[in-house]
Amino acid sequence: MKWRYYFPHVWEQPRTCWEDVWLRPDDPVFPGLAYFITVESFGYLAAQEDAELSEELERLRAETGTKLWARFYAGSAERLEVRARAEDFSWEELVEWTRLFLQSQGREVDGLEKMAEADVERCQRAVYGPVDSP
Repeated sequence: MKWRYYFPHVWEQPRTCWEDVWLRPDDPVFPGLAYFITVESFGYLAAQEDAELSEELERLRAETGTKLWARFYAGSAERLEVRARAEDFSWEELVEWTRLFLQSQGREVDGLEKMAEADVERCQRAVYGPVDSP
């Protein structure tokens, strides 16, 4: 199955430590968003200068024994936190982390392509709720 992705943030640098990813199958009748994940690297915590976060970073490095893990955000069955075993990542690397995430969820991935604008608008409703018209 082909999948469509969207990264909602503007990248000001060629590499980043985290990004949200919206995912949906490439199926015009699919009603909205299949996954809303936040991919974080270790660099996100390493950039913080806080003793507690430093301990958290070391714990996560030890806990993340594989290249990738995912867990539900507290109180959400639809939004997942995904940890990539890297200090940061490029756009292309994030696409690959996204592929690995889908495969880890048992999804077949024949391709990953950017979402069309109509798909982005449909997913915005799933993420942010209905938008009231003025």
